[in-house]
Amino acid sequence: RASFWGSRHLCRPALSLHSRSAARALRRMSMLRANFQSFLLGTTASLGAGYYFLHQDIWRSADLLGESLGSMVTASTSKTIALEQRVAKLEGEVAALKATR
Repeated sequence: RASFWGSRHLCRPALSLHSRSAARALRRMSMLRANFQSFLLGTTASLGAGYYFLHQDIWRSADLLGESLGSMVTASTSKTIALEQRVAKLEGEVAALKATR
């Protein structure tokens, strides 16, 4: 006579049911892992590409700003020189007027 715990007939369906649900859980976990790995790979690739393009845009804009500031400096120095010449001429005229008085 077989006891409840020693009976193969009673334990076999429970084990096969358990093994089927365990196999399903393993398949679900492996699919979840595969999906998560794909998500992480896509996220990493898009962040890398975004960083690269952003980095390139920043360098381009920095170069353009440098060129723009360089041209502004040369324009302002030429204007400053012209203004200093005019001021010097006016100071000379004022000094000549003061001398005649």
